[in-house]
Amino acid sequence: MTRSFEFSYGFATKGLILFILFGYPLIQLSAQNCDCKDYIYLNDPANHIIHKFDATNPTAAFAEIGTPFAQGTIQSPHGSSADINGNIYVNDLINKHTYKLSCDGTILATDVIDPGVADSHFNAFTIGNTVYMVMGVQTPPSEPFGRSNIVSYDLCTGERIGALCIEEERNRFWGLQLGADGCIYTSNTWGLAEHSIVKICDWSDQDFVDERCYNDAVFIDDATIRANATVSDYVIGVTGDEQGNIYFVTTVPGYATSCISKYDSNGV
Repeated sequence: MTRSFEFSYGFATKGLILFILFGYPLIQLSAQNCDCKDYIYLNDPANHIIHKFDATNPTAAFAEIGTPFAQGTIQSPHGSSADINGNIYVNDLINKHTYKLSCDGTILATDVIDPGVADSHFNAFTIGNTVYMVMGVQTPPSEPFGRSNIVSYDLCTGERIGALCIEEERNRFWGLQLGADGCIYTSNTWGLAEHSIVKICDWSDQDFVDERCYNDAVFIDDATIRANATVSDYVIGVTGDEQGNIYFVTTVPGYATSCISKYDSNGV
């Protein structure tokens, strides 16, 4: 069994950014010739490293596997997900590629999907052999910070299936999570201006094909986040648990201080 997590911005130490906070969980069965264990994959974008930890013993410290699991090739790794064969997919934020790795860390492919006109690839999750990811799109000069959609790809062919768009005045998503309730959660991280957690329950793969747009999907709004978080200039990683609680990371410019907020399934 493979458990992969997206760990997003955490805190700064000695002038470097250590990225250790989370965005989402994913469990997939592995059909490769690997030990059948529980693993955690941790992205360290600042140092271009992917760590792998053995999480078999829940009461013991996690033991790191590899030196590390992957280092240097994937620049600013974001988003980790797995297919039904246990392969790991990680986005290269700098080069705008999606890498495919075996469960022993071997790079099997350097760009498994066609990004088309998209820019940066952020967090992702998979269902079967379909990957869903936050992906930027080209925008006119009037939108200098860009916009983003949730895009789906067939991992067998690398072909784009479709996308969901969220019609907000400011739209720049980062975190992405498939909740235990079947809803899609994503974090709108429009920095100092406005941010939110978006929740989409009324969705299907056909909605991706139809390029459906949502205009009333805000689950936790900017005012609520700012009123309850210790720091709230940016909202990045988002995840959830089996009880329907939602967790997301908020931080400040420079990422020197971060905190994790927890809300229940009603957004309280």
